[in-house]
Amino acid sequence: MVSALFLHPRLHGLGVGGRMLGTAVDAVRRAGLVPALDVAPASTAAIALYERAGWREVARGRPGWLPGDWDDVRYFILPEGIPPAGPA
Repeated sequence: MVSALFLHPRLHGLGVGGRMLGTAVDAVRRAGLVPALDVAPASTAAIALYERAGWREVARGRPGWLPGDWDDVRYFILPEGIPPAGPA
């Protein structure tokens, strides 16, 4: 499965990230799994995008790589029936 997705800032707003995420979500669902994300707290734009697209926060945590002065990482799932890129 996909472990990380990153998008160059010049590509923001062009739909590239949504297509990448949609491809990954489709693969996860075909494998019979629930799509899940962990999002660094500094990624506020990504968090807002995921929430608008129907991803649901299910937990927060402190993985070992997280700097001590950062807020907790946010964990999301995409409930069944919600399209990979969210509502059109």
